[in-house]
Amino acid sequence: MSNQEKIDNSTRVLSMDELKKVVGGRTFIGSSNSDDNMTGTYSNDIMYGQGGDDNISGGGGNDTIYGGSGEDHLYGESGNDILSGGDDWDTLDGGTGNDTLISGAGADILIGGDGVDTASYEDSYSAVKVDLRFGRGFGGDANGDSLTGIENLTGSSKNDSFCGDDSSNVLDGGAGNDTLKGGAGNDTLKGGAGNDTLKGGAGDDTIDGMTGDDILYGGAGNDIFVFFNREGSDIIKDFQAGDTIKLTDNSGWDNLNVSHQSGNTIINFGSTTITVENVQLTVEQIKAMNGRS
Repeated sequence: MSNQEKIDNSTRVLSMDELKKVVGGRTFIGSSNSDDNMTGTYSNDIMYGQGGDDNISGGGGNDTIYGGSGEDHLYGESGNDILSGGDDWDTLDGGTGNDTLISGAGADILIGGDGVDTASYEDSYSAVKVDLRFGRGFGGDANGDSLTGIENLTGSSKNDSFCGDDSSNVLDGGAGNDTLKGGAGNDTLKGGAGNDTLKGGAGDDTIDGMTGDDILYGGAGNDIFVFFNREGSDIIKDFQAGDTIKLTDNSGWDNLNVSHQSGNTIINFGSTTITVENVQLTVEQIKAMNGRS
């Protein structure tokens, strides 16, 4: 039996019972215009709905499902699945596992289900704004989206705005000048390229502005501010007892310099400059934070 199945009409249903003897993942291709119904195997399948209003279930395995055009319903079921709705108003339900739901144009319904799930807007041509506290999206591919059971967000190349909830979120702004705000959990904020503003909120957060000139707030909790060599000029606005500055690129240690100016600490680490406002730290303290003597 071929590992590729083409569906040419709206009445063909591929069930796991029908295909349970197939070894290895399958590729299913729906019809160009009809409303297809497809169910994958227990393995890692790739499924294309193409045109029409499709209902596609991945079954077992780590599946990749593309809805295409039309108002599609995509179900990952078990496994760590990737669901991409495409255009129009789609419903993406990850099921169990750690799933990635890729929203397209249209007001989509994104349901993470069990596991640690990610809503991705990296393909959006316009900036997006998503607030996980209320499960709503605005602008670009997020406009009109409803999000339930989503822990993590990935942004576009534009100037995105994300707000976390009570879970331990990973908010990744991607390129662009992004604003990321954590919630009550132990969050990880990644600014990506661009001049970003990151605010950790409550919890023990990991704050990484990445490239660009970033403004960083840890908020409450014992926060970790992460820096690599060659990442720009960043400002930590609220460093406090219990927080840590983590310098991760070994190539910058030979050029580490700590000075003080107007009550602030200036850290030069390779070609990265870090200003820690209203705190005076010594080079010994910086080294101790990083397990160096």
